[in-house]
Amino acid sequence: MPDIYAETVRKLNDYITSRLTGSDDSCKRIFRDTNPSKFIIVGSLANIIEDSGVKKSSVQENSITLKYKTNNTRPINIHIFYSIYAEDNLTEEEIKEYPKINKAWNRIDYEDEISLNPTCENHTLQFDKEAKEKGYDATVSTAIDNIDDTNQISIRIQNDSISKYPDRYLFNVRIKIEINKNELIPYHYIYYYEKIKHSFDHDFRSINCTAHFNEDYTQLTTSPIPTHSQIKEKLKTTDRCFEFRFDQLASAICLSNLEKYSIILDEYLNEYRSLDVPEKKQEEFNIALHSFKTICDDFKNGLLTLKNNENALKAFQLMNKTFLESSKHHHTWRIFQIIFIVSSIPKIILDKGSNTCDVIHIPTGGGKTEAYLGTSVFLMFYSRLIGKIAGNIAIIKFPLRMLSIQQIERVATKVIFAEKIRKEEHIGG
Repeated sequence: MPDIYAETVRKLNDYITSRLTGSDDSCKRIFRDTNPSKFIIVGSLANIIEDSGVKKSSVQENSITLKYKTNNTRPINIHIFYSIYAEDNLTEEEIKEYPKINKAWNRIDYEDEISLNPTCENHTLQFDKEAKEKGYDATVSTAIDNIDDTNQISIRIQNDSISKYPDRYLFNVRIKIEINKNELIPYHYIYYYEKIKHSFDHDFRSINCTAHFNEDYTQLTTSPIPTHSQIKEKLKTTDRCFEFRFDQLASAICLSNLEKYSIILDEYLNEYRSLDVPEKKQEEFNIALHSFKTICDDFKNGLLTLKNNENALKAFQLMNKTFLESSKHHHTWRIFQIIFIVSSIPKIILDKGSNTCDVIHIPTGGGKTEAYLGTSVFLMFYSRLIGKIAGNIAIIKFPLRMLSIQQIERVATKVIFAEKIRKEEHIGG
């Protein structure tokens, strides 16, 4: 990613997160009638609610914990950062500016620097006198456990404030410890993905927070919001100078184009089989090779179905015509999209492989929508060509409402163009 884009993303991230945590300068004095806990929603620790003499925890978490493994048991230098909001009256000028607001809230920032024994020690955070009189109370504690024959040290901050209302929150709570990365013993994780064993190491564990090292890896600081950087990958639309164009797949040369790529897949398969793979990687390689061969076989079965079924071929060509006429900026399929669509055809119309489910896992923006829309539009045409006049051909379910709003236009566009082409081709239904 060019530096200008990376810097823009960083600034946008900082702008949003600083307001969600209340750490931005614009949040030093806030004009709201509701408690800050209602609108500063990230990085805050709830107080304990006392209801009719019974103390109970708030629905929101009231502590954060940082854990790491080390052989060093020396005292830990810890910096604790936290803030509270104190209610205040509006000035005459502010009343004129905010005539409908009755309360102002001033942010008070604290920083405690302490040294604790890692074995087991508690420390009460140093609120000022006024905050203590209002019932603010919090502790930082340490504990040590034996994990995999090494010492696991835990540092925990807990809001012990008690109130009848959720109005004694701590905001933007962070822990900073002075420790060298070389002193840590990483946690080792093993998992399986597509039957292949993977592993990775991580320097720490955290609860209700994340953490990161400074540039010289001598300080570890928690953060309420995890961040993940991912390079956007542009998936292939060409392979060995071959591409799947909408216009060609909608024409008489459709089958010959698909046959050419089937040959390319065979070439890949033969190249992979001839590789000299280290013995320790042989099992993993065999699993990957088997998966690739399955993809090749599914594609060939789809191609064979198109050759032997006139209605399937016609539906496939009309599906490509739909995408040709409805797409303003794209004129080709990405390789994985056409592989998925062709491979799905025998499973759909011949009911082969109905006991299995194919899942497309591609990064955001990779083209998953077009892949399932292509399959759906194909089945729309095929259903009409074999005489179906009503009924469902696909169920589309979205995990987020916003995603469904974004996708409805793309779905509707394809359906409208498909219907236009159906009428032009004088297909019933």
